[in-house]
Amino acid sequence: MGTKLIVDFVLFQFLLKMLDDRSPSVKSVKESGETLQKNLESRERKAIEDQISQLDKRWSELNFRAEQRSKTLENIVGIAQEFQEVREPLVAWLDTAEKKFASLEPTTMDSVNIEGIIKSLDDLGNDVAARDEDIRKLAIVGKELQNQCKGKVLIV
Repeated sequence: MGTKLIVDFVLFQFLLKMLDDRSPSVKSVKESGETLQKNLESRERKAIEDQISQLDKRWSELNFRAEQRSKTLENIVGIAQEFQEVREPLVAWLDTAEKKFASLEPTTMDSVNIEGIIKSLDDLGNDVAARDEDIRKLAIVGKELQNQCKGKVLIV
């Protein structure tokens, strides 16, 4: 999983903790405003009531958005982990396959050498075909990850 995603996730978890820590302060401000309201004239009372209502609305929206973002990030982290789990063995296999292919340069032009190269190429072709399901899965998970990160910077 990319460092950027991990950092974003950790920072967001910190933000959620900060929101949770501020909840008593917001509640206290609301209660203080409600207490203050009782001793004011109706016009001033209405102004305080409006401010409390606006604070409550904004606080609720912020918490809702934070919760939604948290769910999205958790989902992205899960998909990114799955992507890495599929990708890493394929990358290792691809490195090995590239080395095998590079070693298939004919050293002599005799029929035994060429037949050996043809057999090695057939084996390599079969190995590639055997990885088809993994490659398709990587493409599907990659597309899903891409769809989850619409317009967002994500390094995996």
